[in-house]
Amino acid sequence: MQKKDQPDSWQHQQVKARACLLVEHANLYYRRRMLVPEILFDLKGSTAGQLITRTITRSKKVYQIRLNHRLMKDNMTFFLDQVLPHEIAHMVVDRVYGARVKPHGIEWQSVMRQCFQVDPARCHSLEVEPARQHRRDYIYRCDCQQHEFTARRHKNAQKGSQYICRTCGSELMYEGLRSEV
Repeated sequence: MQKKDQPDSWQHQQVKARACLLVEHANLYYRRRMLVPEILFDLKGSTAGQLITRTITRSKKVYQIRLNHRLMKDNMTFFLDQVLPHEIAHMVVDRVYGARVKPHGIEWQSVMRQCFQVDPARCHSLEVEPARQHRRDYIYRCDCQQHEFTARRHKNAQKGSQYICRTCGSELMYEGLRSEV
């Protein structure tokens, strides 16, 4: 069963097919034999994509591309045209120029422009949902003020963790839920 925010299998296939074309094009352009990296759809937050490089031996590296599936599902064309070439260009730079170059330096820009014919933008400007806000429903009081706790902090306090006010130095005592107080 597919998770709620996981991309559809056709999106997976499109991304993987585009990755194959980009790597094949880079292989022809640079006369190298680079393999298509593994593609994961597990990136969270505001980052669209990320290249992970793992060194196996001195001469062997394994690459993974992590993509943000929440951003991808609403911006598929942008991911295929910008994000995927961006991340694969990082892999190409590592294979062609080595690891001692700047991440978005002239080598990377060259791969983006000359090999992939893509404008080398460092960051995206996609609309990102704000991070989930932690609800602070548990009210604690000290000698000087009221404090709001998250469910996790409240649970820790109930298990015996002691919290002290930074202002007055007194112990925080549970008063009740926000709706009760």
